[in-house]
Amino acid sequence: MVKPGEIVDYNGVKIVGYTDFPSRLSSQSSSLYGNNITKFLTSMVNKENKFEIDLDDDVVGRAIVTHKGNKLWPNPKPLP
Repeated sequence: MVKPGEIVDYNGVKIVGYTDFPSRLSSQSSSLYGNNITKFLTSMVNKENKFEIDLDDDVVGRAIVTHKGNKLWPNPKPLP
């Protein structure tokens, strides 16, 4: 039904026959990773644009290994 290198519209669904997926995925994965890191870092900035670590934040609190000389790892297991 789909030939390599073609895009076919089948009942409103586009079927992609690209043959160069490896070359397409690296830039997309880098962009997604960069976006995740940016969102993570901006979540540690308070309303006054100052760096602030909220250990009660589920994502930030579990990513911090040490804070003010205290070892925070291993984190407690999340509640079900």
